Amino acid sequence: MTNRDEPSTADEDRPNVWEFRLRRALDRQFVVVVVALLVTAALGGYLAYEPHVEPGVEIEEETVTDWSERTAFGHSATVQEDNPVFPVGADLTDRSLYYTNLAPELDGVYEYRYSSSGGEGEVDVEMDIQLRYQSVAGDDDGVFWERTEPLTTVEHEAVNPGESVTAEFQVNVPETEARIEDIQEQLGTTIGTAEVDVVVQTRVQGTVDGDEVSTIHRQQLQISPDGATYEVENPGAETEAHQSTITDEVPVEYGPLRSYGSLGLIAASLLGLVGLGVARRNGAIAPTEREIAAAEWARTRSEFEEWISRGHVPDGSLETPRIELESLDDLVDVAIDSNNRVIEDAARECFYVVGSDVHYVFVPAQFGNGEPLPPNEPTTTPNPRSIVEDITDDGIFSAAGSADADDSDESTTETADGDAPITETADGDAPITETADGDAPITETADGGEPPAESSDSERAENE
Repeated sequence: MTNRDEPSTADEDRPNVWEFRLRRALDRQFVVVVVALLVTAALGGYLAYEPHVEPGVEIEEETVTDWSERTAFGHSATVQEDNPVFPVGADLTDRSLYYTNLAPELDGVYEYRYSSSGGEGEVDVEMDIQLRYQSVAGDDDGVFWERTEPLTTVEHEAVNPGESVTAEFQVNVPETEARIEDIQEQLGTTIGTAEVDVVVQTRVQGTVDGDEVSTIHRQQLQISPDGATYEVENPGAETEAHQSTITDEVPVEYGPLRSYGSLGLIAASLLGLVGLGVARRNGAIAPTEREIAAAEWARTRSEFEEWISRGHVPDGSLETPRIELESLDDLVDVAIDSNNRVIEDAARECFYVVGSDVHYVFVPAQFGNGEPLPPNEPTTTPNPRSIVEDITDDGIFSAAGSADADDSDESTTETADGDAPITETADGDAPITETADGDAPITETADGGEPPAESSDSERAENE
């Protein structure tokens, strides 16, 4: 015979507590979840529109050099006097200092050239070279006096890109010193620092790569006479680039997160909506009444855990008058008021508070089909204790309910030691029949009356 505490096979399919909570939350917040999925799908569509439907364009700017100009000074001096260092006629080139007695004349050259990105162009170049005398204050604080004299003017026509044009000039340094002294003598002062500059102004006009161009350049080569020597300060080659900005429209490129992540949002949202719709239609979301009842019972059972002890109530303790209560809360209140414990009898699937002259009982509501157990048949549904343990300890809900008897006069059959049947009634009126050691039945009445006399063997034979 199967033990009535043994769980049914339905326990193997009991849902997980987290699954129950998720389903209950989805059922309660179904509209909110659907709206959230719709918003997510709309967001995914918005993010996917530009990368896949209308990517748009962005403006890229690039600075390019259309054409450039280059100017440079060159200078040298020829040795004219005998000396122990330099031979007569030797050219001293691009030195920062020259000897006035040995090489009094400074020969200079000014060079101009240009280049174009397209390799086409034709320009006219005019070079105007002047010699400027001036007296300047220290630290570039100003010019006290200035005088210019023309040296030469050179013109070049139809100059092509890459072609070099030059203008040559010559400065007699001792004569410049004499000219400065003459000016100072006429001014009556030697204030400031005397300088001599070769100033070149270049005008360029023409076409480069089909575009009209016109530029003016001004550069100077500084000469500083100092009696026996003179210094030359060359500014070096100067380059001026003529640039333009090119704008171009190119398609906007999006990264993989924007391109494919947006599609993933749409797909996930739509799949979620379809899945929720199918699950709700099939009734797979809302918890069943049995699961909800089991959850409520687990909560109640756990709330009064400290007042409940598990054990077995002897039959003799139940011979006192029986009072059935409608809830475990009421039974716990009785236990507190009477200073007793609540006994959870797993065999009977009931909760008891046993007093000296009365006992109280609470029978949990059935989670099964609610039908009473057939006589002499063991139950295969879990008792309340197993349900509570399943929920609180294992985190799972029982799919089957309790098989407790109704509060009616229907009888419950148990076996003592697996042999003799014991029949009891709930209202105390129906007879209680027991057998001792499986032999002759002992019949009693609950109201204390005399039991009916047994018939003898002869009387039974006559009756047969």
